[in-house]
This record gives sequence, structure tokens and C-alpha cells, in this order.
Amino acid sequence: MNVQTQAARLTSQRVRTFTARRMDSIIGRTYSLALVLTGVEMVSHATEQLPFLNPWIFALTFGFTVFSIIGMVVRHWFHDVTNTWYILHAASVALNLVLWPLELNPGVHFNSDFAPYFFWSLGWGAMSAGLGLRPLLAGAYIVALPMAFFVLQTSNIGGVGDVHLALQNSIYTFLISASISALLQLVRRRAADQDIASEKATAAASAAAAANAIARERTRLDGMVHNQVLGALNAAINAYSPEQKKVAADLARGAIQRLEGYGAEKRPTEDQVNVVDFFAELGSLIQQETDQFQVSTSVEGAFNLPLEVATALGDATVQAVTNSLLHAGSGKLERHVKLRAWDDQSLKITVVDTGRGFRPSRVPKSRLGMRRIIFRGVEQVGGRAHINSRPGEGASVILEWGCDA
Repeated sequence: MNVQTQAARLTSQRVRTFTARRMDSIIGRTYSLALVLTGVEMVSHATEQLPFLNPWIFALTFGFTVFSIIGMVVRHWFHDVTNTWYILHAASVALNLVLWPLELNPGVHFNSDFAPYFFWSLGWGAMSAGLGLRPLLAGAYIVALPMAFFVLQTSNIGGVGDVHLALQNSIYTFLISASISALLQLVRRRAADQDIASEKATAAASAAAAANAIARERTRLDGMVHNQVLGALNAAINAYSPEQKKVAADLARGAIQRLEGYGAEKRPTEDQVNVVDFFAELGSLIQQETDQFQVSTSVEGAFNLPLEVATALGDATVQAVTNSLLHAGSGKLERHVKLRAWDDQSLKITVVDTGRGFRPSRVPKSRLGMRRIIFRGVEQVGGRAHINSRPGEGASVILEWGCDA
């Protein structure tokens, strides 16, 4: 699956990571305020037309529209953006159009300068459909709404009468709503692309850190073997006197003993990485990404980690660092990453900041970085992750793996 396909899947399924969620929040807040202005205009025209309308049907249709606008404002300004309110607003506009023949009192006819009060909400209803519905349904709505309004305008209860003017209004409604909807969806798609690229870069960096740690451990062992054997061979080549030969023999025996020791040492395989090297590479990776974190390391017992464990812990650590940079705020903050390992083959990674903090219980389910990479990723390799944070008191992400995890 290529990046464009993944981006389309993310957009259509409404899966949101940071950039996409941030873009949705900006769009949702701006759009909801614009709807408030159109709602005020609708109220003005509806007040003028109220004597000619059935009050019960008017209360249903107009109330539904007002309810959807208020709900969108509250949701988009105080909670995570969802598509539900876009869909409800689009449905309310369509309901106004469909029920207009019943809403208008029998026998009432208007001159050519009349327009139903919901006329000013048609384009916005089509854009709401474009933002809330899946592409095929949104396209059908954006096409069908102007067509239905054209039929209404050319009837004796629509007010316009002039076919050319009605056609012009319908075409403009279609073009404007379709263009703006397409533009906003393109912005969403680019945000999803950026999230995918960022996630891939994080995974690649963590994998590179694990691979470098394995390479470093192999180099260390190879260097030990090379130095011991080369020293013994060099002494043997240059041994002429009995004393020199004795020294060479002692060195050879020592080299053999050291080689036997290395052979008995539990060395990392293709699927393992030494914890010392893992910490070194992870610390180096963090320092390369940002200079805002201080990294401290303490190893009381070196041991080998399964590669999948190192990868999961590395991904979770980098994600926690990224979350701190994105959400903790700016200014004079203290940020630390503490890497600890003990001789009982357990380790603990702590990512701490003194930023604005948050309530973990209120983290939205759409926050995939925290839920999928940090919690689920660490738990799948037998580890444990938990977060300590309160508003105004900073945050700490704690990753544990080993005996007590």
C-alpha cells in the first residue's frame, strides 16, 4: 500500500494523528463560526417569512438546523472534531428543502424577488456534506442539492420563477460548495500524508538505532578476538630466546582462555541487541532529533534484548519525546529521558517534562501515537507503559520491561 493510498484510507476512515487532528480542529472551529453567521442571516429571513409558514414544521426544520450549528460550535471548540455534526447540518439543510412545500401555508405565492429563508444555508449544507460524508455520498449530495433547489425555484412556491436566474443560482451553489469542499479535503489529505511520513520516519529511526546497536556489539566482540589472537601470534613470530618463547606460550594460553570465555558469553544474535548499545543508540537518536532533552543512562547489569523489544521500546520512547515537543508547550521547560537497566534483566525508560500537563483519562481515542505506539506496542512485547500527568504539573511517560513488567 503506497503513501497516497494510506492517506486516502486515513482520511476516509477518519483516523487522525497529530497533524491531521490539528488541521481538522482549525477547519472545524473556523467553519462552525461561519455557520453561526449564516444562522443569524437565516433567523432574519425566517422572521420575515414566519407569518406564511406552518409553525410546527418550521419549528422542526429550523430548530434542527439551529441545533446542528450550536452542536458543531460546542463540539469543535471544546472537544475533538467529529464528522457527526457536519452530517447533521447537511441533513438539516436537506430536510428544509424537502419539507418546504409542507412548511409553506397553502395558497401562499411570492413574487420573483422572494427566496426561502434556508436559501442562504444551501451552499454551507453542501460543504458540510463534503466534510462529513464519504466521497461518493458527499459528491451525490453536492450534485443533488442544487438540482432539487432549481426545481423548487422554478415552481410557484419557490419565488424566482425565472429559469435562467434559478439555473445560475444552482450552478453557483454547486461550483462554490464543490470547490471549497475539494480544497478542504486536499488539505486533510496532505495532513494525513505528513502523519504517515512522520510515522515511517520514526519507525525507520528506531530500526536504525537497533541495527546500529547490534553492529556496535559485533564490532566490540570482533575487536576483542582480533586483539587477543593478533597479540599471541605476534609474540610467537618474534620469540627467539627461551624467555620470549615462554612469554609467547603464556600469551597463547591466555588468548585461548579468553576465546573460550567469549565463546561462553551470551552474545546477541541476529534477533538480539545489547542493552548498553541500545541505550547508546537511543540516546544518540534523541539528541539528533532535538536538543531540548537531557538524556541520562545507568546500567547496573548488561544483558541482551530481543530485537522486537528494542524496536517497540525505541518507538515508544521517540513517540513520547515527540508528544512532549508537540503538546507540553514552549518556554523554559525541563525535559529529561532517563534510561535505566538492572542486573535482573529489567529496564525502565522515563520521559519527563515540566510542561502544561494533561489528564490521561481525557486523551481522545483518536490519539493513535499514544495508544498504538506507546501502550499497545510496549504491552505486545511483554512490557508495561503508564503516564503520570496533571494539568499544570508536567507529564512523565514510564516504560518498563523485564522481571516486574
